[in-house]
Amino acid sequence: MVFYDGKQFRFVDKSLPVGQDLWTEDKRWRLHAPSALATGIPDGDDLLMCVKAGSDQGTFSGVCGWARRTEGWRPVSFHPMQEAERVMEADLARDTDGSLLFAFRPADRAPKENYALRVWRSRNAGVSWARIVNVPETIGVEPRTVGTAADGSAFVIGNPVQSDHSYFREAL
Repeated sequence: MVFYDGKQFRFVDKSLPVGQDLWTEDKRWRLHAPSALATGIPDGDDLLMCVKAGSDQGTFSGVCGWARRTEGWRPVSFHPMQEAERVMEADLARDTDGSLLFAFRPADRAPKENYALRVWRSRNAGVSWARIVNVPETIGVEPRTVGTAADGSAFVIGNPVQSDHSYFREAL
């Protein structure tokens, strides 16, 4: 793990022993895996990050709040994204108005609707979401990432598909 105090980077191994579960502080959610594409987003002194977590409610991707504790960075909260069951590689970005943007890769290639470009927005740190983009037959069922450019423009990166779901061979 890398820490930065504003002056220098420090590399510290604060990993959990193999086989030890990682739970939110309220013990309601067990983290399965951080998203492969995720980056921690500053939220005051804490960080927000996409993870996959499970509970008696099911397994979902969503937003996990991380806080610095004496034993290192630990998950303190998890807000499942209810439409993000059976997904992989969720991604999160902060928009210029402070809201969060969320996109994910569907785990199932079969349903036609999984080829839609979709983005959700949360104005309350991931507690609730509203779908703001839904463009059918646009993007492959491959990794996708959401972000914001230096000028504040939001973007989604993924593989575009043709109507037969084959990939374009030329750059767009």
